[in-house]
Amino acid sequence: MTDGDTTYTDTSAGTAIVYYIPNNGTWTATATLSGESTSDSVIVNSYQTYSIELAFVHIYGAEWDGSSSTVLSRTDESALFVDPNPYVADGNHPGSSPFDNLMPWKGMTVETINDNVLVKVPKFWYKITTNGSSIKFQIADKATSGFNVSPAHQDRGDGAGERDYIYVGRYHSISTYKS
Repeated sequence: MTDGDTTYTDTSAGTAIVYYIPNNGTWTATATLSGESTSDSVIVNSYQTYSIELAFVHIYGAEWDGSSSTVLSRTDESALFVDPNPYVADGNHPGSSPFDNLMPWKGMTVETINDNVLVKVPKFWYKITTNGSSIKFQIADKATSGFNVSPAHQDRGDGAGERDYIYVGRYHSISTYKS
């Protein structure tokens, strides 16, 4: 952790604590794990407790081998996930997925705006790689090298820049109806 003049270094299994910060100003904490780094800053303006949560990029993927099979293989951090439990409309089987508690999926919320039921989708990054007849799709929860922000979240040239979230209709409907 540093403010440019003073630096604290610690080795930790997940939590690092600095008990006294002598200088007011912006302090940046950086964590490194297996060659990857992440950092965040906090403005210190009084003697109090400050918290910074550092998170590494998480990448989930699926790959199709190009064969006649429609089965995809999970890759990256989703490689060992179990299959989801499908939703059944009998009230006894709510459904679940190993992605439910992971960004960007856990950040998807249902909102009603002007009588439209919409799903708010947080920004995510993607990468598509082809190798011969196989194709690999990857999603990252943070910006990372080689990945692009999703097309729906990209800058549209309207002065608003990249969108932190977008809305999509929750239900299919014709143009004279609302979602």
